Amino acid sequence: MPQGQGLNHLVLNIDLAPTIAELARATTPPFVDGRSLVPLLTDNPLALSAWRQAFLIEYWQPDSSEVYQALRTQHEKYVSYPNGEKEFYDLRQDPFELDNRYTQLNEPTKSYYESWLNALKHCYASACRELDRAAP
Repeated sequence: MPQGQGLNHLVLNIDLAPTIAELARATTPPFVDGRSLVPLLTDNPLALSAWRQAFLIEYWQPDSSEVYQALRTQHEKYVSYPNGEKEFYDLRQDPFELDNRYTQLNEPTKSYYESWLNALKHCYASACRELDRAAP
């Protein structure tokens, strides 16, 4: 990566194993969901549009009522709870997630985020790498 250049690509800890595998010239097992960061570590990094646009967040703790699944994009966060409650945050205007704007979304937008979240919840390995770039 060129010195002094920053990137806005969404990267996760699940990307570490494929990155290390590629750098070691090893094969990443087919069950791995992450992607190698090597294409971002060059003088000509992969375009933001060709990279992950969203990722799944799952939170579950034994003996806890706080359970949720969420879809996180560069600028939005959509959260779904098992009890049917939903949250939506515009992270450009509300980076601290203080103003739940879910009720202000129209039905097609709610459907869009819900279907994208459900698709990511049920994908596996390379299928996830396709779904995280665009909603189904």
